[in-house]
Amino acid sequence: FPCLKLAFEALKSGYAYPAILNAANEVAVEAFLNKQIKFYDISNIIDTTMNKFNAPQCNSVADIIELDHSVRRLVTETLLPS
Repeated sequence: FPCLKLAFEALKSGYAYPAILNAANEVAVEAFLNKQIKFYDISNIIDTTMNKFNAPQCNSVADIIELDHSVRRLVTETLLPS
């Protein structure tokens, strides 16, 4: 269960990593459901995305929303096949 392992890592790391995992997962799952990626690509996309962010600090809801948009954009533009 690679995604479960990533979820535990996100919780252990703290900061905003759970929000990063969630946003990346939602975009990756949508891509899978649209037959753009394979099922096992989901965990790779989440892992790659989490590694691209260096312990982001979110101090407000606005910060979390901005991070969510940034993660979704990163996944869509750079990690999904065109």
